[in-house]
Parts: sequence; structure tokens; C-alpha cells
Amino acid sequence: MQEATFKQLVIEYDHSARHAPGRFTAVTALWAALGQCVILALLLLAMVGLAFAVGHLLRPPFRLSALLWSLIFASLLWSTLAALWLRQSPLPGMEITWASHYRHARRQAALLQDLVQEEALGQGLPLADRLLWARTAWQLEGRMAAREPLMRLMREHPQVDEAHYLVACLELDEADDPNSTQNRSALRRSGLERLEALARQGNSEWALAAARRLEEAYEEGEDFAGLADLRPLRKALEARDQQALEALFDFGGRVELSVPNFSPRVLRPILDVLRREPAVGRAFLLKRTASQAAGWSLYLLVVERKRGVPQPDPQHWWQALEEQIDMPLRLMVADLDHPHWANPARQPLVEHIKRIEGACIYSGRSL
Repeated sequence: MQEATFKQLVIEYDHSARHAPGRFTAVTALWAALGQCVILALLLLAMVGLAFAVGHLLRPPFRLSALLWSLIFASLLWSTLAALWLRQSPLPGMEITWASHYRHARRQAALLQDLVQEEALGQGLPLADRLLWARTAWQLEGRMAAREPLMRLMREHPQVDEAHYLVACLELDEADDPNSTQNRSALRRSGLERLEALARQGNSEWALAAARRLEEAYEEGEDFAGLADLRPLRKALEARDQQALEALFDFGGRVELSVPNFSPRVLRPILDVLRREPAVGRAFLLKRTASQAAGWSLYLLVVERKRGVPQPDPQHWWQALEEQIDMPLRLMVADLDHPHWANPARQPLVEHIKRIEGACIYSGRSL
């Protein structure tokens, strides 16, 4: 499977989990139940088959076929029992406890207060900090607390598609809440209009997210005419998104890189992960764009290892780092010790990345 295809599957999985949690949970539970039924059926087959084969084996004359069937069913029985009693080892990384949840909540509350105070002083928050403010307020105080910063952001930066998408999702979620005190029909209509406009615009990575969210809303409302009209558009956007991903993940030709304008507050999820990893020497964060993927972007976190300390597996360490970083952007971690990046053909690009001014966001434990 190509890396771009794998990342697309992960994005779709995350999208389903976030925006249709009820259906996502039901489908996941259904597949889990189906898997257990298959295992139990195989267990029953193995037990019956083993009893039948052993019965023939114990009766003279000796049959080699009975011995072979006994071994086959015994192996199947052992495998199914192992599957039933499988216990996964804990994943590497920071252990999640009540105390860690509490510390995270305290930090998020302090972050939100800091953002609100800075905005109140009239200093003006950068674009990424505005989005961080909205997402943090949504997480801590509920979706309506995020409406004000998002609407303000849309007035000042109407070209930011992410803000339009978040406002539309906010309105649809509020419209679906039976305890809402707002005009639910008006909110639903507004949310659908925002999503449709964003999806039909089709010139950014948020168009596909809008089309998928709109499709879910139509399915929930049983708007079959809207679904029939939307699905060709969604398929076209998926094809466009796939082409954009392939262009962004292709580092063979000319690579367009720039330094994103992120404050330390926005970078905190990345910096926290890097500080916990003793093998990280330096880290560079860059924004990757491509002329074939106008409106799409990929954030590249390039990690250079620190020597003289135990080194993680170069094949999979990048994936472990990537899974620990929780940020609402398309991020790719590049471990320079991975065979792909250690290839001499990649060295000119690697050296170019290291020389870009402002790209280094972390250096050892000095930050």
C-alpha cells in the first residue's frame, strides 16, 4: 500500500470517528462481534474435527490420513484458543492516567485563558492561534464557546476554509442537540449551506471534509435527492484529494518548502512529544506545497537523532512519533535515519532543509 493511500485511510477513519460517532461505534462493534463469531465457529469446527480424526486414528488399522487430519485440527484448535485469549502488550509511549488527564485539562484551561487575555488586550492573535483558541474553547467549554472566535476569524480572514468548516460543523451539531436553546432549523440550514458552498468551491483540502460531513447530514436527514446530487461531487473531490496527496508525498523533483508561522502555543503538542524522546537531537518543521496541489498542504516534521543515546528502530520510530502528535493538520514525520531518508539521493534535500532559516523548532533539550 502506498503511503499516501495509507494516510488517506487514516484520515477517513478519523473523520468517521469524529463526525459520526454513533454509526462508527455501531459498525466497529458489529465487525468485532462478527470476528468473535467466526473465531467461535472455527473453535467448534476444530473440536469436532479433532474428535472425529482422533477417533479414526485410535481404531485399527493405522491410517496416515487420520494422523494428518488430527494434526491439522489440533493446530486449528490451538490457533483459535490463542486468538480468544490474546492479550496485547501495552503500546509504547506515555501512560494515560487520571493524573495525566487532569494535568492536560489544567494546561488547556491555562492556554485558553492566555489566548482570551491576549485577544482582549488588542494585540491581535495570529491566524493559527485563533484556530487554536476556537478548538480549545470547543473542547473545554462546549461548541457554542467556539462560535465567537470562529466568526471573528471569518470576518477578518474570509479565505480560511477551515474556519468555515468548523462553523458549519458547530451549527449542525447544535441543530442535532435536542437540548439546544437555539433555532435548530435555522442552524441546520446555515450549516448545510456553508458545507455545500465549501464543497462546491472544491479548491482546498477542506472541500472533501465538507462534502463528507454534508453527506452524513443528508443521510441522517434522509435527504435522498441531496445525496444523489452530492455523491458525484464527493467522488470527484476524493479523486482530486488523492492526486494532491500523491503530489505532496512525492519528494523526487522540485520540492517547495516554507516555514509555517506557528507560535510556541500552537507547536506545543509537537514540542511535548519531542521533549519526551531522548533520541531526538534536532527537529525541523516545514510546510510542503506543490503547484499540482494548489490549496493542499503537508507539514513535514524532520527529526535528526541525538548520538550517544539508545537509538529506536529506524524503520518504525517515525510512526510512533507521528501517532503521539495530536494536531489538526496533515503531518508527516521524517526520521533521517530511516532508509528512505538516509539514502544518498535524499541528502541534497536533507541538507537544504537543515539550512532553511527558522525551520528548526527543537534542538536537544535546550527549548
